[in-house]
Amino acid sequence: MALSFATGRTRLPGALLVAAATLGVAELALYRVVAPILSHIPDGTVSHHLVDAARLSGERAFHGTALLVVLGTVAYLVADGRRPATKVLIAAVLATTLLAAVSTAPAARLVAHATFMVAVAALAGTALADRTRVYALAVTAAALSLLAGRLPLVLDAAAAVRGGLDSGGGVATAATAAEAAFLLVPLLLAIELVRRRPPPLGAWFAAVAASLVVAAVLTSSPVYTAIVSRWATGVTLSLPIPLYITAAGALALVLTTCLATASHRLLAVGLVLFVVAGTEPAVVHHNITAVLALALMATSIPEAPPSTARRRVAAGRSTQVHGSAADGLR
Repeated sequence: MALSFATGRTRLPGALLVAAATLGVAELALYRVVAPILSHIPDGTVSHHLVDAARLSGERAFHGTALLVVLGTVAYLVADGRRPATKVLIAAVLATTLLAAVSTAPAARLVAHATFMVAVAALAGTALADRTRVYALAVTAAALSLLAGRLPLVLDAAAAVRGGLDSGGGVATAATAAEAAFLLVPLLLAIELVRRRPPPLGAWFAAVAASLVVAAVLTSSPVYTAIVSRWATGVTLSLPIPLYITAAGALALVLTTCLATASHRLLAVGLVLFVVAGTEPAVVHHNITAVLALALMATSIPEAPPSTARRRVAAGRSTQVHGSAADGLR
């Protein structure tokens, strides 16, 4: 991939992407979790100064994430010199989403969501064509989550354009499919990374710790945790609980492993932005966040080196070829 943290030419795009992911985490924590929780606490229980500070910090993180995601997407388009057609689609998502963000017309939102879905499908096709099987499945799962999560929004926008209110059936099924695919992404990425090279011991500790924390939270207060999770990422916790515990451990494993490897850090950035975009985006500009996340996930990890067995077979074939050539010269 053209984007890298190792070259001066792409240092600025990399810095923008890391900053966008960092502020995205702050937005998720402050704007979607802490501020809503504090706003539901009865008056007098918590200092209003603390509530105001959390709300203001969350709003700053929200607007900062939006700005950095836009700048990071532009930088990505400039730095990545491959696949002009894909770049055109990502640029179209950027343009139509910005238009929908400033326009109240239902048609603008319909065009933005429809363009987004075409771009996501194209990025999934790119991964299927170029990547190893498990990695391609992970990117495809991310694409399916984004497509299923946006389907109700497309139906709502289409109904609004027609002047109706009914978005049609299948919304609950689409939401469940989006959530299931959302959980599959870190699981498949973890399998791919383990298949390539054993993760460091610290990554395994992080995975176990994350699984234990999530298990404790889910068992102690499942209903309230589901509400907070819905606020944060759109995840409803309606699927079997072990899936969420395992996915949390896999997410920690992938992020810790990728952050420790320079060539994989953009994958970590893409995965964080994917989580920030969520399964049910409350604002249209997170279409940009999601397509940027998928673009990074689809192109950021290097191809796996050939296995030892394959290298031996190749070496054997090379020896046979050179031996035949030598015999012919005798």
